[in-house]
Amino acid sequence: MATIKGILSFPAIFTPKIPKGSTEAKYGCTILLPPTDPQVAGLLAEVEIAKANGFPSGYTGTNECFELYDSKYAGKDYYDARFSGWYIFSCSGKQEDGIPPVVDMDRKPVIDRAKVFSGAVVWLSAGISGYTKGTGGIGGWLNGIMLTDEEPPMGRLDGAQTVDQMFNGVGGAGAAPSAPAKPAAPAAPAALVMTAAAEGVTYATYMATEGWTDELLISNGLATRPAAPAAPAKPAAPAKPAAPAKPLAPPAPVELIMTAAAEGVTYATYMATEGWTDELLISNGLAIKPSFA
Repeated sequence: MATIKGILSFPAIFTPKIPKGSTEAKYGCTILLPPTDPQVAGLLAEVEIAKANGFPSGYTGTNECFELYDSKYAGKDYYDARFSGWYIFSCSGKQEDGIPPVVDMDRKPVIDRAKVFSGAVVWLSAGISGYTKGTGGIGGWLNGIMLTDEEPPMGRLDGAQTVDQMFNGVGGAGAAPSAPAKPAAPAAPAALVMTAAAEGVTYATYMATEGWTDELLISNGLATRPAAPAAPAKPAAPAKPAAPAKPLAPPAPVELIMTAAAEGVTYATYMATEGWTDELLISNGLAIKPSFA
């Protein structure tokens, strides 16, 4: 029994295939190993043991499950020069034995068959023994496969595109950026109580006019603070500078008509929040222009 870690190639794990020169469908795969892999020496030794056990009078077989990549595939149209000098371990299983177990690193069955592809890094459990059928040799018998989470060091060997390659530019990072999240309606501030001196101009209207602050409204007698429980002691007011000329209350703008999407937040409240414009309100479906504008 051998447990081998390597690069999966020619996987026929879920659907058996008929090997060239055979009439019997089998499950199977090949594992690629670089010549510097310490597993190579152990596998060569196991092959020699299988020869001695299977052919006590001397090895006469012609096929071996563990051999050089170049010996197996040189001259083939699918020969990959990157693997020149590497070793391959080939194994198979009978169709009547059923699909071999395929699990992840947690020993849980792999449901997504697309994860089993040529080029993936896997652990393979296989037997090694001699056989005399046909020309005889040393065969590898497929027991099961465990997928790793490692990035394929040589990429996909079957030339198939990844999902990212197939759908590059569609959705996700390749698509046009989504519209920025709509800013939440501002929390209603604790508005001042306007006095008669404000002549009906609302607190929100003053706040939407550059230059006005709560302190300036109060100092000009246009508003007072609402009664609040346990209000902190008011700090001493700084020396009052010469009061600026009181700006005229701004002319009433032609306000947009807020839609149901605004959920009751007024046009003035949005305008008092930095970043909002008529165009942004309209484009976000929060308001429309009045018919007379």
